[in-house]
Amino acid sequence: MAAPEKPLVYLILGAAGSGRRAVLADLLEDGLVAGDRPAVMLAAS
Repeated sequence: MAAPEKPLVYLILGAAGSGRRAVLADLLEDGLVAGDRPAVMLAAS
């Protein structure tokens, strides 16, 4: 019996203006395959 595949978790850190948004956009656009379920969590501040 094959073990269930563990989900990949990406934690994107960086100072304001460091390009985090572009990295996240690239990951969402090009790094996902059919069936992936992305979740984006942002700090309130």
